[in-house]
Amino acid sequence: MNFRISLISIVILVGFLCSGCESQKQENDPIAFITKTVNGVAEVKRMGASEYVKVEGKTPLHEGDTIRTGEKAIAELQYSSGATGDILPNTEFQIEERKKSSTNISIIYNRLINGIAAFYVPKGNENAKKFQVATNRAVASIKGTAFKISHLNDKTTLTVKEGLVAFGMVESKSNDSTEGNSKETLDKDSAKTPPEISSGSLKQLEVGAFKQVSISKDGVSEVTEVNVMLDPDFAGFQEPEKFSK
Repeated sequence: MNFRISLISIVILVGFLCSGCESQKQENDPIAFITKTVNGVAEVKRMGASEYVKVEGKTPLHEGDTIRTGEKAIAELQYSSGATGDILPNTEFQIEERKKSSTNISIIYNRLINGIAAFYVPKGNENAKKFQVATNRAVASIKGTAFKISHLNDKTTLTVKEGLVAFGMVESKSNDSTEGNSKETLDKDSAKTPPEISSGSLKQLEVGAFKQVSISKDGVSEVTEVNVMLDPDFAGFQEPEKFSK
């Protein structure tokens, strides 16, 4: 009997250790890779480091790593979730710390410090849908889409090529109130102007395909129709095979 109890205890302990090892492995796995750099130089600064180093070949990206692209350079990203992205010239972009949602789902958080980035998040991939890009002005939460986000001169602009992106102003740190929260749907057939966002409130829009909207210190701009097929920043996203891997 004692032998059986000891054997059961060993099995439980081994299972616990294996579970811990798997969890640790997932935490240490890269969140994304720079698969290649086009037309110039891209650099990476590792979390805790003080200097950037030049990207050479396929480069893993972990929590806290920052990418910087030079003049004319584009860094192409492949996320472990299946999402892909292009970090466009003269841009700083950070992979933020991995966080868990209230339902314990891992969400990929990114920060666009300045510049322009474009992404494709597959619609059929549940993991890839847990994807956010933030600036100091706005947050874009992706539901499966191709979109571009820019942060220039303290203004964040979202352009949606397909699907939906939830887009909202970053809540004022001086006022934690979320009173007046609202949501509007701005789809391909509707070009409404969203309500004004006052300081300290957090309102969210669902921005549909062929729409563009900006958020600045003055609030939310009028939502406009755009012909994304003529946008050179989406040039790489015209190749479906790029995202089928």
